[in-house]
Amino acid sequence: MLFLSFTPKMLQEMRNIHIMHKENQIALKAQGVGSMQPLVWMMETDGNAFYPTDNTRKDIVLGEYIYKNDGSFKYPLNRDGHPVYETDDTTNDEVYFIKNDGSINWGVDRKGNQRYAKNENGDEYYPPNGEFSCDHSGSPQNALTSDGEVIFSSDAHKNESYIKNDAIGGSHVIYMGDVLLDRYAKTSNGEGIYPIQITNQTHREVILNEKYAKMDLLEAKYPLDEYGNEYTLEIPIQIAGKEKDYFPQGYPIKNDNLVTVPEVNGKKFISDQLLPKVQANNIINKLHREFKNYPDYVTNIKSTRQSRAARQGYLTMALKNVEVNANNPPQNNPLNLPQIPKNKQLPKISHQINWSLIRIVFFLFCCWEWDISCTNSSLKQQSEMHKKNFFF
Repeated sequence: MLFLSFTPKMLQEMRNIHIMHKENQIALKAQGVGSMQPLVWMMETDGNAFYPTDNTRKDIVLGEYIYKNDGSFKYPLNRDGHPVYETDDTTNDEVYFIKNDGSINWGVDRKGNQRYAKNENGDEYYPPNGEFSCDHSGSPQNALTSDGEVIFSSDAHKNESYIKNDAIGGSHVIYMGDVLLDRYAKTSNGEGIYPIQITNQTHREVILNEKYAKMDLLEAKYPLDEYGNEYTLEIPIQIAGKEKDYFPQGYPIKNDNLVTVPEVNGKKFISDQLLPKVQANNIINKLHREFKNYPDYVTNIKSTRQSRAARQGYLTMALKNVEVNANNPPQNNPLNLPQIPKNKQLPKISHQINWSLIRIVFFLFCCWEWDISCTNSSLKQQSEMHKKNFFF
């Protein structure tokens, strides 16, 4: 148990204080009220002390902060339930307290979430040691402006970056609580960066808020799937007149720059409003994507655009649902040659090869006939010479 002592003078400052009872807390006790004997307050039964609060639920600090067993201290909360950091007298910015081990003594809100300190303008800011605050579940969180907009961490060149959450395989954090990030991180020249989702050691860029990230010239760019192939937003059935909204770069392309035709409502989506021009007979097979329940379609049309991804293998399926290239690895995995499918038929010999073999066989037959003929002729001549010699 933790006991705090207050004088009667300090008690006068607590007239508006009331106690918020919880299951693991007990009411404060007073001893010697009205006398000079100090007032003793028993704070909590589980060893974690709590501040008394006034009628607005604001914590009251009388004396020093409450210290925990690990040597850190507990910041009091304001009426909104947010921790109140110490402020710098010169800048009026809230300041972080660095513990002996070099880590931050975080202020924790009423819901158990660590909160960043704030500048004078109310914007949160990141501590200088590179730590990130975590919510009550342990997920690292971004700082926010006073208006609730995300503030990304950035390097010395002002390139913004996402926070990686090692607890989920290193994927980027894209949620603040249950709210999706309101914008993309950007490079110093203003180009939007897609966050990365990692699943089974494969990387995929993900879309935020049904909007494409922009390049430095404010031109949209498509995200890349786990094989480095571009994909689009979910295409609605009624898309007539909205093609440019969903296909600002024309048809998406694969990492080998071949055009991909998306599937919409179970059908191949081919539009004369998109470039390059594609016909149904240009489709050669289906393109498998790990995160979609339906395929897109691969064409034999080369795009004039260049893919952002490096050349690598990807999965395709024949139009009759026969899977091919099944051993081509996804992005960030070593490239292995595809195995030969079982029961694979031997390649058929072309007509040109057939005629060549016939000519060779015919030539050998003629040579054999000629050799036999020559042999018979020689034997006949020898027989006639023998007869002549006999008569002489």
